[in-house]
Amino acid sequence: MSAPAATDDAKSTPPASAGAATTATTHDGPAGAYEDPELLHKLADTVRRTMKIRNGVLQETRVDYFKGTKLIKYLTADPLSKADGKLPSVASEEQAIAIGNLLLRAKGEDGQPKYFIRCDKVKPRILELTTKQDYEELGYYAWIYEGSQTLSNFMTFLIIAGFLAITCFPIWPHFLKSDKDNIDKPKAYPSYEELLRESELDLAGTDSLSDEERGDSVIDSLLGEDEEEEAADAAQDRKAAATAEEKEEGG
Repeated sequence: MSAPAATDDAKSTPPASAGAATTATTHDGPAGAYEDPELLHKLADTVRRTMKIRNGVLQETRVDYFKGTKLIKYLTADPLSKADGKLPSVASEEQAIAIGNLLLRAKGEDGQPKYFIRCDKVKPRILELTTKQDYEELGYYAWIYEGSQTLSNFMTFLIIAGFLAITCFPIWPHFLKSDKDNIDKPKAYPSYEELLRESELDLAGTDSLSDEERGDSVIDSLLGEDEEEEAADAAQDRKAAATAEEKEEGG
C-alpha cells in the first residue's frame, strides 16, 4: 500500500517544479515587471507624454527637466492604469526609485544615455552636468528622450506635401487647373452693336419717333420677353410724369 502512495507523491512533484520554473521566468528585480526593457520603454514614453515638466537651460540648450520626487510621486499615484496599454502599477517608493535608476542607466544603440541624465541646478532654470549618475529624490534630471515622433513626422510630411503642391502648380495637369482658369478669366460681355445684330432689330418706321421713344424701342427689343412689361410700365411712368409737369406749368 505504501508504494502507490509514494507514486502519488512522485506524480505531484512535477507541477511544483513547473511552478518554480514559471516563477523563475518572472522579473523579481526591485523594479518588478519594468525590468523588461520593452515594458520600460513603454513606461518612459507614457511618462514623457503625461508627466508635468519644467523648462531649463543645460549647456546653452533648452531642455525639459524634473526633480526626482516628481517621478516618484507620479509613479506611486498609479496614473499608469489609465494610460495607453494599462501599464502595471508601481507598488512602493522603493520600486519607483529602482525604475528611476533603470531609466537613468539605460543606453541607446550608440552607447549614450537613452532617456534622461542627472544634472545639478546651479540657478533657477539653469542646469549643469554632474558625474553622479544615481537616481535620488533630491536630484534633477533632464530629458533626452523626445517621445514618440509618429505624429510629428506625419505633420512634417503634410507640410512638405502642401508646399510642393503649391509650388508645382504651374506643371499641374490641365484638367486640374481648368476650373481655376475659368475663374481667373474675365467674363466677356457682348458689345452694343453685337446685341443689335443678334436681336435683328427692325428700326424701319421709327423715323417719326423722338430720340427718347426710339431709345425705349431699342431697349424693349433688347430685353427678354419677361422684362418687356416692366419696361413698358417704366415708359408710362415717365410719360405720366411729363404730363403732370406740363399741367403744373400750364396752371
